[in-house]
Amino acid sequence: MTDMEKTTLTASEVDRLVGDRIRRRRILMGLTQDQLGESLGISYQQIQKYETGANRGSAGRLYLIASRLEVAPGWVFDPVTSDASSEDYDELGASSLV
Repeated sequence: MTDMEKTTLTASEVDRLVGDRIRRRRILMGLTQDQLGESLGISYQQIQKYETGANRGSAGRLYLIASRLEVAPGWVFDPVTSDASSEDYDELGASSLV
């Protein structure tokens, strides 16, 4: 099995993974969906849709979100590389990520 075969994801799965990374980083920075949305000129509902994977963000929008969250744009796509440790995620608790 090649590396490509091991990492084959659907577009919807990628959307959910990207949204999850955005949500986790937002929470780690202490921002609400409303605060992030306001800083980007969009509604908190739109942030919520990005975070759940219901809506896909354009390349430009993902660039702006990453910039506001103080990470490189590629960070949202790479589940291995993170500015936060697993301990940071544990501190958040499952209810904080909903």
